[in-house]
Amino acid sequence: MSRTRPVVTEALEGAGWTGDGNDPLDRLRHPSGAVWGLISGIGACSLDCPDGGGVDFTSSTSDQVIIAACLAAAGQLTPAVDVVCDHEGHAVPHSRTCPQQTS
Repeated sequence: MSRTRPVVTEALEGAGWTGDGNDPLDRLRHPSGAVWGLISGIGACSLDCPDGGGVDFTSSTSDQVIIAACLAAAGQLTPAVDVVCDHEGHAVPHSRTCPQQTS
């Protein structure tokens, strides 16, 4: 388990990321080429993206933000909008079963 980001480590391992290098629990790699790793003993970490970009996260960045960024960088996070239309308020976008659906 990661020294200071166990929630991130567990989530990424659950998504198929594996240990990398000499610190397999503090540096995880995805088959896409994305790499997440701790850069300090207080929770600062970084994400190297497959396209060559990267981002550093401070120790105050929430685990959820880091996990979402990592999954997005690896192509594992697909945004979805699924709003149920109540036939009265006509939420947008309409659900596929709504008679007001136009596309």
